[in-house]
Amino acid sequence: MFVLVPLCDVPSREKSDRLLELIARIAPFTARSEPECRAYAWFRNAEDTDAVPGHWVRGIEVYETQEANRETHRAGEAYREFRAAVAAEGLLNGYPDMRFWRATGVGFLTRAPINMMADREATKNQYIIVQDLSPKQGAKSKVLDTLGSVVNSVESVSSVGSFWVLERENKEDGDDVIVFARFDCKNSYEAFMATDAGQTWKTVGDLCQAALTTTWTEAGIGFLGR
Repeated sequence: MFVLVPLCDVPSREKSDRLLELIARIAPFTARSEPECRAYAWFRNAEDTDAVPGHWVRGIEVYETQEANRETHRAGEAYREFRAAVAAEGLLNGYPDMRFWRATGVGFLTRAPINMMADREATKNQYIIVQDLSPKQGAKSKVLDTLGSVVNSVESVSSVGSFWVLERENKEDGDDVIVFARFDCKNSYEAFMATDAGQTWKTVGDLCQAALTTTWTEAGIGFLGR
């Protein structure tokens, strides 16, 4: 799988709303007409911080092949309209990092397929965690082992819908790791972090030279799994 987890530097709340409006037009077409896209979901920022202002947005997109993203997806009419509007309306301060990630074999994208567009009431309180990790030299294996132990605990926690660990698709891009986690609500996340498994998850930061944890809320856009 080829995975994108773009973090979008959007200039304002108004432009954030506009960006998500355009992405929301792409999502139904992608779900209906792009079977090689296994997930396409976008989220609003849950917390305003110096590192990631509150009007930024983030997504996760999963494709079976590079071509499914770079050719099939980008050829869609809604996507072309999106690109034109982004340029014409200045919706981004700069394009996000669009280098691919891949699954490490640790964790899972979703327990069962979900469609946030169709199941809005059931998914509206979802709380998403994205953790960007840069392991210290030689520590990547320990980071993955530690996250693997968290996954073993997560598998029995029904409030955790996703806990997926990714690495760079191209090894030349470094040892960075991303954790994509999804809880049914913020309270479930906070309760999990108080458990032994949650405390173990926190220790991952000690193994990294840089670690950024951001939180996101449901925007009602897209799907995870098929």
